This record gives sequence, C-alpha cells and structure tokens, in this order.
Amino acid sequence: MSGSVEAVVFDLDGTVVDTPDLIGRIIGVTAGELGYSVAPAVVRSTIGTPLVVSFAQLFGLPADDRRVAAAVAAYRARFDVQVVEHGSKLPFRGVVDGLAVLRARGLALAVATSRILASARLVLDASGLAGAFDAVVGYDEVANGKPAADTALLAARRLGVAPGRCQVVGDAVGDMLMGVRAGMRTLGVSYGVGGVDDLTAAGARRVVGDFPSVVADVLPGDSERHSP
Repeated sequence: MSGSVEAVVFDLDGTVVDTPDLIGRIIGVTAGELGYSVAPAVVRSTIGTPLVVSFAQLFGLPADDRRVAAAVAAYRARFDVQVVEHGSKLPFRGVVDGLAVLRARGLALAVATSRILASARLVLDASGLAGAFDAVVGYDEVANGKPAADTALLAARRLGVAPGRCQVVGDAVGDMLMGVRAGMRTLGVSYGVGGVDDLTAAGARRVVGDFPSVVADVLPGDSERHSP
C-alpha cells in the first residue's frame, strides 16, 4: 500500500458507473409527466443529490410535498427497469480492472452514495460490481446526506479505517465537500457531472480525467500496471 491511504470511498453515479445521462433523461420524463418542464442543464446540475432534494429543487416545492414523493416513486420504478437492461455497459472504462488492482493491493473499498441503499445495490448488482466493494452506504442510512460528512464517515466505520486514512473519489461538488468535512483526502473526476474548476473550488486535492488515473493517484508509481 502506498502512502497513508488504507481505504477508498467512491461515489457511485458518474464516478464508478456511467449513469448521469440515463438519470437526466428519466428525471426529465418524470417531471414532464407531472406537468413540469425542466431544462436538461438544470436537471444535470441536480444529479448527485438525493432524489427528493433534486425534485424539490426542480419543482420549487418543499421536500415533503406529495408531488415530490410521486416524482421520486415514478422515477425509481422507471430507473430500476432501465438500469437492469443497461447494467453490463454501465461501468466506466477501466473501472473493473482498476477496482481489482486496488483490492489486490490491500485497500478497502466502499461506495458512499446519494441513492437509497436498495437502489445502490441494484445498480452494483446489475453492473457486475457488487463484489468489488467491502461496504455500501446509502442516503437512507444517515441523518444528513451529501454534502454533509455522514455518508463518508459511516463508510469509514464499516471499513474499520480512520477517516484520515481514507480517500474520497467523486465527480460532484457534494462529493468533495463531503470528503473535506469528513477529514478525508479528496480526488475529483472530470468525466462525470462536475467540471475541474468546480471540483477544485469544492476541495478536490486533484482532478483526473479517467479511472486508470484514479488508480494511479491512489497508488502512485505503479501506473503502468493499471491500464485496462
């Protein structure tokens, strides 16, 4: 193991699996069915936050409004079908091999996501990645979701690793803020929803453009081993 990192806490959507476009389309369709017209760019800006927060923001409604609850339920029903259909194609290039390299080097791996746990497990099962992670933490398991530290801290506890020995990897501003607030190292990825400038401003120590570069950052000096 290199340096002080003993565990890596990954965001899921836009970091490990290529779902942001699918998420955006389903949010847009769901909103339209309920009579709301939302611009794709606005929808994309909400990806990475819990669904109830996303729909409340898009609709301009309180999070406990029944229309928000209806949107969340309709979205989940549609997403569950489509994620199973697309499952094997979801992992980003280099993810399968990269996770195997990290595990082989003795790092503990976790997912910390804004999805509810059942949805996160569905995505991981469908994409063939369930066995790659030692722990999965969903939004419904913590008092405060991203950008609060709770999700990352629970992941660290389940891994049995001190927060200061963990590195958060994510594509969204909320991921970086979560990592900083949890006292963890942070690494942004620019192939998801967040841009380099926004991720850096939110606390990313570094931003990389593909998953092999994530592995190289966690295990510097071994990049020649990480090409898929």
